[in-house]
Amino acid sequence: MQPLRGLRVLDLGDEVASRAARLLADLGAEVEAVDPATAPSAGAVRRADVLLQSAATGPDPRPRADPAALAALNRQLVSVTVSGFGSGGPHGDAASCDLVLVAAGGLLALCGEPDAPPVRPHGRTAYHAAALSAAVAALLGLARRRRIGRGAAIELSAQEAVASMLEHALVNHLAGGAVAKRQGGLAWNGSSFILPCRDGHIVATAATQWQTLVEWVAADGAAGDLAEPRWQDPVLRRREVAHLVDMLGRWSRRHAVDELFETAQALRLPWAPVRTPQQVAQCPQLAARGFRGRPYRLAAAPRMAPPRPQAGCGDTALHGLRVLDFSWVLAGPYATRLLADFGADVVKVQSARTGANASPDAYHEAWNRNKRSLAIDMTQPQARGLVLDLVRQCDVLVQNFAPRVMANWGLDAATLHDANPRLVVLGISAMGRSGPWRDHVGFGPGLQALSGMTHACSADPARPTGLGHAHADHLMGLFGALAVLAALQARARSGRGTDIDLSGLEAMATLATEPAAGPEGEPEGIYRCRGDDRWCVLSVRGDAQWHRFAGAVGAAGSDWTLDPAFATAAGRRHGRARLDACVQRWTGTLACDDVVTRLRAVGLAAAPVQHVDELVVDPQLRRRGFFAEVDAGPRGRIRIDRSPIRFVDDERVRFTAAPALGADGQRVLGDWLGLDAAAVARLQAAGVLR
Repeated sequence: MQPLRGLRVLDLGDEVASRAARLLADLGAEVEAVDPATAPSAGAVRRADVLLQSAATGPDPRPRADPAALAALNRQLVSVTVSGFGSGGPHGDAASCDLVLVAAGGLLALCGEPDAPPVRPHGRTAYHAAALSAAVAALLGLARRRRIGRGAAIELSAQEAVASMLEHALVNHLAGGAVAKRQGGLAWNGSSFILPCRDGHIVATAATQWQTLVEWVAADGAAGDLAEPRWQDPVLRRREVAHLVDMLGRWSRRHAVDELFETAQALRLPWAPVRTPQQVAQCPQLAARGFRGRPYRLAAAPRMAPPRPQAGCGDTALHGLRVLDFSWVLAGPYATRLLADFGADVVKVQSARTGANASPDAYHEAWNRNKRSLAIDMTQPQARGLVLDLVRQCDVLVQNFAPRVMANWGLDAATLHDANPRLVVLGISAMGRSGPWRDHVGFGPGLQALSGMTHACSADPARPTGLGHAHADHLMGLFGALAVLAALQARARSGRGTDIDLSGLEAMATLATEPAAGPEGEPEGIYRCRGDDRWCVLSVRGDAQWHRFAGAVGAAGSDWTLDPAFATAAGRRHGRARLDACVQRWTGTLACDDVVTRLRAVGLAAAPVQHVDELVVDPQLRRRGFFAEVDAGPRGRIRIDRSPIRFVDDERVRFTAAPALGADGQRVLGDWLGLDAAAVARLQAAGVLR
């Protein structure tokens, strides 16, 4: 299925905008690439639905199409402009590159061992994140165009795109001031860790099914004191995680990786081997699903139906869109949060019976803002009928359970589409709905290991560490939102809904299987500065920038900047190791901010390696209002991060705190189904709503 068939896209960009254009092309759009050094023709602009470009920043700006001039040529055009730091603000015109963006966005500070330099992520991680956000932005603009009849100008900060994907680091700091540091292969809360095996490493967890794990290890006579009742306490396991990892590591060294992987999955434990790129190329799951860079499979519903009337026009891109959200933890809620941020009525379905908290914790709070809550106990006989009644009145259903769960409730895609042929169904699972691993379970760190990302992001493959956060979950969420918006674009044309099968492994593999990316400049790298764990990054592209760099270094101790061997880009590449050592001697004598200020003053790409506490006071992010406060009622005021996607005409984005469990049941059932208070009370008395 090609949901964007007939959509015309102009690609005026550098790598970020062109990546976004390829994402749209993968969904069926027709893309016309234009040399970024030239302006697109008036005819090309008039024919286009979407225009993607990168903003001109730094000392060597490229021509940039002005959104106002584009709108004068084509009122229907959706133009998306991506820049490193976003428009306006003290650093809006600062030069950037992928390394600078992962540093300025807070991701780089999480990667590596605690007492070692940060490790650069594999591939173009920042560009990848920004491109996904830009593709989503384009489809949000088209959604609004379908309602109000005109296009939009949208701008996007790549720094913000990175910062919005920091998982625990940003959540815990905004909630309580914690500052995440590098922890090697250990998850922030001790929930996962990397164990050595006879022939490699495996990402393991002790956060779920503890008794099953202990019995497995005890069968080998290796449980030791872990069999004592005190270890049943998850708080103790987190506190004593070093001892836990040591004991499990002694046991795991006796076994082969694949042996542990197969047994763990048979026991429903979300363990996963740390794969090399060569092993990923032979992955049976990717081969069986024919993975070629697109992490979803889309199938049109078997029949069409008339549209559901929507009240009012509203002033947000997705006003009137109804979303039933069965998702949990991060991947699914991140996708639906994006829809909610831009006006969709997202109703989160949970139940106290399955352990959902009556009052949201910080992690739940972060991913479920702007939503409403409906508590349904799916074990009750009337629950399925109630859900199908809701399905008949909504546009999108999102779930990220294992593939068997919805089917066990009698809510497979065929049944849902029989109830509502226009429904867009997004199913996110660890491995996808088909293939030999379809029933395998997995969390973000495991998917990163299976995809090859953990190996590629480790300074020493003999001691793998990985990314330091669940980047895979964010990628799943962004790909999920992109697929839903594309399916809605197709539905507007055909009247049919879509069934979307999204694989978390494949979402992560879109980045992990990219060829290793070389530096964009010479020199380029991560350099220690004066102070404890203080680092900066910089990139010098071309000989003209090298001369500006030499001037910024200054005369003191800078004889190396006059070395003829470094006068050309080829010479600097050839002598990279010696050049890096020279740069390190210079930066090591200076404060990080001094280095960055000097280099930015002459138009060079540089940034501090920012920890999360520095992000919240970053002058660029503060000026752009990336962080905001919302009223959470009895929980007081809480801080949140905004979307990196901004409509230039200042489309109003609402922000409300995540709801308490079941807090909106009466209103949702009244709004969607017309049920009165007596009917809702009967459902509560029957145990359906709890």
